Amino acid sequence: MLIANNKKENNIAEYILYMWQIEALIRSCNFNIYELEEAVISNYGVSGAEQLEIHNWYKQLITEMKLQGIKKTGHLNSLKEIISELVMLHNMLVNLFKDEKYLLLYGQALPNIDALLAKSGTTKISEIEVCLNGLFGKLSLKIQKKEISEDTEKAIESFSKLIAFLTAKYHEMKAGKFDLPDIVKN
Repeated sequence: MLIANNKKENNIAEYILYMWQIEALIRSCNFNIYELEEAVISNYGVSGAEQLEIHNWYKQLITEMKLQGIKKTGHLNSLKEIISELVMLHNMLVNLFKDEKYLLLYGQALPNIDALLAKSGTTKISEIEVCLNGLFGKLSLKIQKKEISEDTEKAIESFSKLIAFLTAKYHEMKAGKFDLPDIVKN
């Protein structure tokens, strides 16, 4: 919870990936707060009050996931909303602002986005979610200590650069410091 709050304030993409890990952790513990308590919460090394706060946070996430019908797959609505904001910002940077640096990063990532989208067998997710899925996939492979091919590494690097730029613009936007291009100012 403390980590999640910090990530949400400082790096929205890391927050999304972290929360996807938490969703997977909750699923692996069968939505059982006592399994989570034993496997995770008790290992935080925090005071009783903080431990209770973390316990309640996990309990609330379990409730939300059950209510939203994402016991087997899917993501919390709050995360989907953030991704929608990122998609909107992506579309603005590409189509409205025509941000040169972003367009370059997007152009470098696009073949890899298309390739991963083709492998996924779905067309129902945005290019930004494809990038986040790629980053999450790499994270999952690293946790499992599995080999990552050089081509996959390069693809993930292109996603990482695109998402890093988008994340910086997102935080600027949220802070009211978004520098509008001259085309919009005039």
